Amino acid sequence: MSVRAITAQSNPVRVLSFIVPQLTHEMPLKSRYENLFRDCLLDAGIPTRYESLRFYLKEYNNIGNEITYTPDFISNLTVNGKIVLFEPHPMRFMGLGQIHRDVAKFHAFMELEEGNYHLIVASDINSMLLSTRINKDVSYFSSEYWEIPVIPMNAENPETRAVIMNNLKELLRRAD
Repeated sequence: MSVRAITAQSNPVRVLSFIVPQLTHEMPLKSRYENLFRDCLLDAGIPTRYESLRFYLKEYNNIGNEITYTPDFISNLTVNGKIVLFEPHPMRFMGLGQIHRDVAKFHAFMELEEGNYHLIVASDINSMLLSTRINKDVSYFSSEYWEIPVIPMNAENPETRAVIMNNLKELLRRAD
């Protein structure tokens, strides 16, 4: 593990990077949503690492701890010279307080690192509904927002996989 400083708009940003292996289908992740996203990334031929960077956001929570952000998937793709990060983040059953905290974290990351990274948030909630709930457009906290259908509890939803794969194919067409 190593710590390095990146200059972004003349402010040093602390980033903790972890040496992690390239993703494989066999690597267990934290959720079914992440597992499905991992499989789609691999099937689309996109080299990716899982949770290999942690960004210190220069913000503090209510008990004084520094807030960090660890993107789920860090790819080798770039769009307009920016490294593509994927954040599959189901929000349908989250409370409004948790959604606001997550959106605030994504926004703080975008403010610090917008020039370096292209953050794609993929979620199971309609972007219009989410924008209404948080009173902000999805562009406030992401470079792109992908609406992904819900994954059923005991089975993979073929529609969910198809939507993710279609989005990835479109992204590959736009990649540098």
